[in-house]
Amino acid sequence: MAALATLCVALAGCGPRAPPPPDPGPSARSGPARTPPALATLTGRGVGPYVVGAGLDALGSADALANVKTARGCPDFITADAGGPYFGTVTIVFFKKKISWITISSALVSTVEGARVGLTMAAVRGIYGTKANKLNDGRGATALGVRDGTGTGLIFRAESGGTVGSIDAGTYDTLEARFVEGEGC
Repeated sequence: MAALATLCVALAGCGPRAPPPPDPGPSARSGPARTPPALATLTGRGVGPYVVGAGLDALGSADALANVKTARGCPDFITADAGGPYFGTVTIVFFKKKISWITISSALVSTVEGARVGLTMAAVRGIYGTKANKLNDGRGATALGVRDGTGTGLIFRAESGGTVGSIDAGTYDTLEARFVEGEGC
């Protein structure tokens, strides 16, 4: 009988088992930045579930947001960090509870064409050619803007060393106005 019990445990896994580890909760699941899925590439609409027009309530219900805050002095705007594999990589701005734009701050996400944070602005210009428009904010900052055919686009913000410091994706006219005229609401 003892041999049968040992065989049962060895083959079928029956017998006493350790309880599963406790669920760490949503904030721990969001945790440190991890590499997003390989097929999740940035377009002018966004990345993964974080696309122009996606709703705050749906993303919140899906446990896809962290650090949700109403923007100070801008009651129709809400900011949040992405959750899951995009935590620490994507910041989201909602206008009237719909995504207006996102900002990528990590080289973990690249555009379909291969542009990413950390590349030189010259490399981005080489990737997009004449589609990349140089933008100046009148205060010394520069960026490259790339408009797609759907009204969305990308703004590659330059750091002082001539590399891409962040990438904004969303409604292109909004992104360009924010950069050229100042941040504001």
